[in-house]
Amino acid sequence: MKKNFQLLLLLLVLIVYSCSNELENEESLNDALVKVEDGILVFKDTDVFTSQLETLHSMSDEERIAWLTEIGFNNSLYLKTKDLTLDELHEKNYINVPDDIFATILNKDGVYIVGEEAHKIGHSEELITNKNNIKNNELAWLNKDNLKSYAIDFGNDDNSLLKREDLQKTEPYDGDFFNLNGTRANLGVTHLSAHLIGWNRGYVGYASVGIKIKGRKKKRRKWKDDEMWFAGIAYEAWVIGDFANRHTLGFVGEDRKKSVQKTLFWKAGGAYFGARIEAAFTYEDDGYPRVVSDTKVFLP
Repeated sequence: MKKNFQLLLLLLVLIVYSCSNELENEESLNDALVKVEDGILVFKDTDVFTSQLETLHSMSDEERIAWLTEIGFNNSLYLKTKDLTLDELHEKNYINVPDDIFATILNKDGVYIVGEEAHKIGHSEELITNKNNIKNNELAWLNKDNLKSYAIDFGNDDNSLLKREDLQKTEPYDGDFFNLNGTRANLGVTHLSAHLIGWNRGYVGYASVGIKIKGRKKKRRKWKDDEMWFAGIAYEAWVIGDFANRHTLGFVGEDRKKSVQKTLFWKAGGAYFGARIEAAFTYEDDGYPRVVSDTKVFLP
């Protein structure tokens, strides 16, 4: 009898210990600073959101992808769109977010959560509602009574992919760039192209100004994004901020990338009232010589 009582007591202790561990794990999950819920990245509060953005800005592309894998956020807009052309973006109805860092924290529908607020980035507006409104409710973003709407700020003359007519399309080996000795690179190569992009975007929770070069290649009479052997950007930029003007200059370059970008200025919320970027681009692809552009002006 005594032995049976001891076994029963031991069993009760194990049950209580197991329940305690499950409760602690559940509380730990609920208290996580950054977590994935229902395919949406959730930040505990604004401070956590800003801190995580700072970390993401310090990471390489490979490190950001590893972080997304680690937290199980395979629904990231960046992962879904990084290898798509502009036409493919439109065909699949994805929004165009030129800043790779901001695209990293959005899901494929442009949604993220900070504190109690759920944000949805659209093509020209941002919607905000209480996070509880969207739980298990796909129609929540259509209920205007529970939504706040804000126009996305495209800065001055935003040279982003959103506006096709503002995109600077170049043919580096057909006279648009120069050889390293200063002569024009007239090689007659017309199946390779480089898109040069500058952006100034302001959302409710994030704003950035940046520059990008994307490789392009014509295959079977259709243009596709192409991995460049090397691409670089020498830049100098100015912005008008909330309290002071800011200035930066430098160089970024990478091998074997479809695009090379640099977010020059960013902040958690608001917009930059004006920006100017001057940039010279370096390009090399398919065994042809390395060439450079003259200075291009964005967001004048």
